[in-house]
Amino acid sequence: MEPPPAPGAASEAEPLAVALAERDQARAEVARMARSKFWRLGLLYWQTRARLLGRLGRLAQRGGVPRRTAPAAATPLAREAPRPVPATPPAATEPAPRTLPDIICFSIIDWAFRYQRPQQLMARFAAHGHRVFYISLAQPLPVTAAPSFALRRLAENVYELSLPAAGGLDVYSAVIGPNQHANLLAGLESLRETFGICDALAYVMMASWGPLALEARQRWGWRVVYDCMDEWGGFPGIGRAVVDMEAPLVAASDLLVVTAQALYDKWQARGPRLVLARNAVDYDFYAERLLPNGQLLGTPHPVAGYFGALAEWFDVELLRCAAEQRPEMTFVLIGGVFDVDISSLA
Repeated sequence: MEPPPAPGAASEAEPLAVALAERDQARAEVARMARSKFWRLGLLYWQTRARLLGRLGRLAQRGGVPRRTAPAAATPLAREAPRPVPATPPAATEPAPRTLPDIICFSIIDWAFRYQRPQQLMARFAAHGHRVFYISLAQPLPVTAAPSFALRRLAENVYELSLPAAGGLDVYSAVIGPNQHANLLAGLESLRETFGICDALAYVMMASWGPLALEARQRWGWRVVYDCMDEWGGFPGIGRAVVDMEAPLVAASDLLVVTAQALYDKWQARGPRLVLARNAVDYDFYAERLLPNGQLLGTPHPVAGYFGALAEWFDVELLRCAAEQRPEMTFVLIGGVFDVDISSLA
């Protein structure tokens, strides 16, 4: 923010004084940021991510099978009506085969939904050279489709994968049933043949995929990674069968990833190799975009702030009571509203 012009004629020393003051202010701001919880969380995120990628890389190397071609020329699919990719593999664009495994993401949300942990992790795998095939929940194919899968390119090395599923894919209320396995596995088999997938990780984000992912490991040797993101027993809309599936999936997985110390402690004695990868922030993303602005100029202080999604986990009633009992405070909420009624805060 530029300083206001000084009244009257300015001496020659004034520009230098202003510059020195701005320099000192900038240094103080950098020092304050380095001491902040925001900065420490950012460092923790990158350190944890490096450990996770290193662990998964070592896990992948034990497979030792190089992948073949990249799907750079896959036919893009319209969101309204996915079209199948060609039956023959696209031309390879990589100079030589590599040993990086492909990632088959058994997803918990669609890619176009609120951008958060699932997309962030898969985007980082893609940035490190892995091909990521992200299963679409909202756009399954008819079971009569031929070929039995469809792709849409989302970003470099990231592809949305549609598979045949009668009645759709509900990963929240029930485990994906055996009656759907044949069609889903046929789609995955066709994907393997078309794109030369020799080595892959089945990255499971919801326990309802567990039996299918484990069957894929039995058929094709894919290692299974389960990303346990939360204590699902306390979430509305999560079926009992999904919660009950967690323990056998944890026990059978090749790697377990958890988001919090409480989950680490819960599964430590019952699971395989375990990685704590906390939810954090993409520090570089925000550092580039956090610029001075006038959005809250004139807002009475003190301010109680919340930055994040307003969804089913947000306690609207608690906030309303807090605002009534602290009328001298200003409560500022920054984030999208998803399936929650906040009219009582008006």
